[in-house]
Amino acid sequence: WRAIQPFNGDQPTPEMDYRWDFVTTVPVRPEMEIYNVVVPTLYDAVGNDIHWTGFVVTAIGWDSWNYWNSNLLAGYSVDNLPPEVPTSLGALPGSESITLEWEAVTSEKVKYYTVYRKTGTADFSAIGYSTAPSYVDESVSLTVTNIYVVTATDFGLNESAKSEPVTVNAIVAIDKQAEIPTEFALKPNYPNPFNPATTIEFALPKTSKVTLTIFNLTGQLVQQLVQDEFPAGYQKVVWNGKDSRGHAVGSGVYIYTLKAGDFHQTRKMILMR
Repeated sequence: WRAIQPFNGDQPTPEMDYRWDFVTTVPVRPEMEIYNVVVPTLYDAVGNDIHWTGFVVTAIGWDSWNYWNSNLLAGYSVDNLPPEVPTSLGALPGSESITLEWEAVTSEKVKYYTVYRKTGTADFSAIGYSTAPSYVDESVSLTVTNIYVVTATDFGLNESAKSEPVTVNAIVAIDKQAEIPTEFALKPNYPNPFNPATTIEFALPKTSKVTLTIFNLTGQLVQQLVQDEFPAGYQKVVWNGKDSRGHAVGSGVYIYTLKAGDFHQTRKMILMR
């Protein structure tokens, strides 16, 4: 039998008033002197917040009329199992920030996610927290390579292992010149063919929300280089020949497409490894 109400603080005593919940039965075996059974508790202890669960064992006689109750014993369980690792971490660079998204952990309740970032050979350091499976890094420098990972923390304050990393180094520079173009344009990339990186330029006669996307010849998305609002001017973006997960893509012909307001233009480029 299990006491169905939780007991906070001190360990419960037999003098307390209880209501009982039937848990399980264990058949008697005459040759056995010691029995054991695993039973669930109602609550886990979190830090110093301990929830006790009381238990009593009843022995029933062979005639099913006589019975004997054990003394009350109480214990508590500790949630020390971390949640699952977040998956499908992706990054979308903007003009001044990087948006991260990942698959939510649904196997158990998550209290928050922690976003880690590193540059160069430095160690990962936490840069922020989110209760949703997304995060916008507004303190990032787009002139260096940034690597991100994400963890999940449950209500027992157990933190998962780090996710697979995502690398953001597609935007090396954005050149904002004083001269304002008179029309939208997507320029041919250079060099072309290229290995390992190529520069893509586009012209904006006015401030516009820009999407610059790379596809392979089968129409599959390779990487969305930018999706953000840019001011009027000549802009320059460098693609490093990697997909949105930071993996190098193979040799071949790739399509890059610019959308800015009602303007839409597509060009081809060749990667030769």
